[in-house]
Formats: sequence, structure tokens, C-alpha cells
Amino acid sequence: EADVTAQLGLTVEELEADRPRATAVSALRTAIADGQARAAGVSLARLSVPYFLLAVLLGGGLFLVTEFIAPKATAEATRMVAAKAETNSEWLVNLDFRDDSKNQVWHIKRYNPATGEMDQPAVEWRTRDVRYELFAARAEWKKGTWVFYDAQLQIFRQPTNDLPQLLSTNVWTGQLVGGSPAQLRAEIKVSQMDKIMAAKRLRLSLSEIMEYRKLHPGMKTDRAALLMTQFHGRLAQPFTCLVVVLVALPFGAMGGRRNVYAGVAGSVGICFFYFVLLRWGLALGTAGHIPAVLAAWLPNLIFAGTGMVLMRKVP
Repeated sequence: EADVTAQLGLTVEELEADRPRATAVSALRTAIADGQARAAGVSLARLSVPYFLLAVLLGGGLFLVTEFIAPKATAEATRMVAAKAETNSEWLVNLDFRDDSKNQVWHIKRYNPATGEMDQPAVEWRTRDVRYELFAARAEWKKGTWVFYDAQLQIFRQPTNDLPQLLSTNVWTGQLVGGSPAQLRAEIKVSQMDKIMAAKRLRLSLSEIMEYRKLHPGMKTDRAALLMTQFHGRLAQPFTCLVVVLVALPFGAMGGRRNVYAGVAGSVGICFFYFVLLRWGLALGTAGHIPAVLAAWLPNLIFAGTGMVLMRKVP
């Protein structure tokens, strides 16, 4: 404020002794600087470019963390905790699931999600005129396919469905069998999640949802609403950083003196309203009351629209 104080005939000591006058001088200098920037052709849009670039970087970082770093860290932490516990605690018992893409039904006596190993798996599927039943002592995932050991394949053909053709082998590579370990992990995670859990926060990554969709291309309506709300919620999440910039810029560009406590209260109120809208959208989208796209993007759309309207009103 040296240039302003010189014009007003004030000294630094006088400003330090009179804080209200110092605040007024600081506000005056800010207003003069803004006026000079506007006179030089520097618009609010140009001044906001660095903030939007920072928002893009933060949004990209948030996406990388939620989609790649956090899921891997969670899986590794779960594996380490299970390794320290009893050996049997790593195995899931009596796991049943259906692969709708291949019309296959699985029953697994024991399954280890960390290693992809199975004990006593049984798979049943049908083609147009043939029914297959596969039984094995154990199985494991190798080179992109399931390998069954001590396997027996029963093939039932019409019209002698009661007399199957038997094929026994020590090792059988299941090219006809679907369901990768990633799809099984997604199946287990989704089956353990109810609507109340899903309505509270985003719990599934985009990759987990896509793997689940590979198993179930035609999902039921209630399950589809839950998963698609989670899917679009993950897409909308990184854009929160841009919305924050859109809302903050108009308030930062407003001139005049403002009460600090009012500014803090306003910021808290805006954040509170945003998270209320977020929870409300997740709950309605998960229950299927509104489309999943609208449920996930509603808070961002409302606050981004409000920010752009306020920016147009900035002189």
C-alpha cells in the first residue's frame, strides 16, 4: 500500500496504529489494482485461467487416486491382514454366482479372492441342444483362463439327456468357461453391498462396475439403478474441483469490505448444502426414483450454474 499511503499523506506507523484505516487503504489499493487490470484489458476470465488449470490437475489427481491407487491399496491391505490371520480366513465358503453373459452357473466349495484358487468348483451351462456339467478337485487362474485339475466334464445331448458323455482328465483348460478373478471380486463386493450402504457414499470403482456388467449384461432394474448411480457418481466426482472454482471466483471478485465471519459462515453453508445435495442425489438415484445421470450430476450442475450466473453479474 506504499503508493496509496503516499498519495493520502499517511505513514506506516499511522496505519499500524489505526487498523480500520489500514483495512480501508488495503481495500482501496485492491480496487485500484483491479481497475488497472480491467483497463489493461485483463478480464475476469483471463485472471481465472490459473485457477481452472489447478482445478483440472486436482480433479485428474482425484480420479487417479480413486480409480487406481485406492483400490489397489485396499486390496493389498486386505491381503496383508488376511495373511496375518488364520489361513482359513482367506477362503470364502460355498460361493455361488451366475455368469449371464455365458449362461453359466457356478458353485465353488472354497474360493481364495487373493490368489484366485478354487476348491471343488462346479460349473453348469447350456447351449442350444447340449447341457454341460464340469466338476473338478481344484482350479486356478493362469494366463487369462481357468485351469481345472482332476476334472470331469459331463455332456448331455438330446434325446439321451440321462446318459451323459464323460470326459475325464488331469488338467482341463476352460476356454468355454467365463468369470475372471476381477469379475468374481466385483461380484462378491456388489453382493455384499445393500442400498443403504450405496446411498451413503461411492463404494465401487469404474473398473469394478464394468467387470460386474460383463457378468450381468442385462441387470435387474433395482441393481442397475444402484450400479449406474455409483458409475456416474465416479465420473462426476473429479469435476467437483472445477465447480469449486466456478463458485469461488465471483465471491473473490466482488469489491468492498466484507465481514470475515460472514465469509466463513457463507463458505460453511455452501459446503453443507453441496453435500446435502450429494447425499440426496445418491439416495434417490440408488432407489431408482430419478435417473442415475441426474442423481450423480445434480450437485455439480446446480452449483456450476449458480457460479456462472454470479460471474455474469460481476462488474
